[in-house]
Amino acid sequence: MTKTIRGVFAGVSDPEGVPLVSVSEESHDIRPAMGELAELIRDRKGSKPLVILTGEVHDVATHVLLPQIAMQSARAANPDFKIAHGIERSHNLLDLLLRDRDPREVAGELSLAQAYMMYEHPQGAPVTRRNVMDYCIRHGIPVQAVDTAGSPDGDGYLDQREPSTRALVSLHAPELLDTEIPGGKAEGIRLRNIMALNRIKTLISESGADVCVVPYGGAHLLGWKYMADMDEGPFPSEDSLGKLLHDDPDVDVMILFSNHPKFGTEKIPEDVDAGLLGETVVIDGLSPQNFWQKPENAAEVNADLGLKEGAFLREMARQSGGALEISDEVQHMAAYEPDVIVDSPADWGEGRRYET
Repeated sequence: MTKTIRGVFAGVSDPEGVPLVSVSEESHDIRPAMGELAELIRDRKGSKPLVILTGEVHDVATHVLLPQIAMQSARAANPDFKIAHGIERSHNLLDLLLRDRDPREVAGELSLAQAYMMYEHPQGAPVTRRNVMDYCIRHGIPVQAVDTAGSPDGDGYLDQREPSTRALVSLHAPELLDTEIPGGKAEGIRLRNIMALNRIKTLISESGADVCVVPYGGAHLLGWKYMADMDEGPFPSEDSLGKLLHDDPDVDVMILFSNHPKFGTEKIPEDVDAGLLGETVVIDGLSPQNFWQKPENAAEVNADLGLKEGAFLREMARQSGGALEISDEVQHMAAYEPDVIVDSPADWGEGRRYET
């Protein structure tokens, strides 16, 4: 029987009916959590496609892995479910990855997942992201990027030169046409959420998916109380991607919220309505170990970090009795034994586990 949380969530003390799924103390064994998620997915999957929205701190390996955990849990819930995967990247990512390639090196027509494995080099938990892509390729799960177009030079602004992103701004924020719209501030987040909703629904329609798993950062899920570092007030729940999915008549949504020092439930606005809160599942006990590749680092430093990340995933798989699928690439990475693989949730310090 899945527990419900006890504590303060979204400004509500002891909120009723919010499930709590916990990874065991002193363990990276995710089998119990996967079993509980499979049960929740089985219970919540009705006649509509189910969108599973997972939150993440972008360089925390267990957060980046959570979409794969959700996909594996969905397959355990019902092996006949058709699954799709949307990612929080510019929806024209495939074009961006292939635009400067010599046609002679691009063999045939590549899917986004295949092109990602060949040409993408993300900074946040890159080995884990590749593991998720490999999982999708091996199981025939279609992958699409669902965000607005970001500026190709990586300056963090929406790219209004891209036609569909410009059309989005024209329709929903015409006063911002031809101005710089930061993707990480309130107006940019609001527009990105609208685009993501439309792209997710298109992905579901084109793939015939029963379950679509989509990871996004903190402010997108349920709103965000603290944006002080951006000189802004709270990002309202009503503009969150979770709320847009909750209100959409064509889909159902389950929100997996990973409790984490940078991503704590106390940062959720108090205005989350009961219906949206009822779509939420809190995941507690996932390791906060982060892996961030710095482009200015020497190649051997990044390689060393990659080996540590690969070892972390192998240890999770080992403690999970092989239930967590890892790629051949991760399996065959050079042996490395970082201290992190023997840590335990009880020793993390900053994190706070809910009482159950």
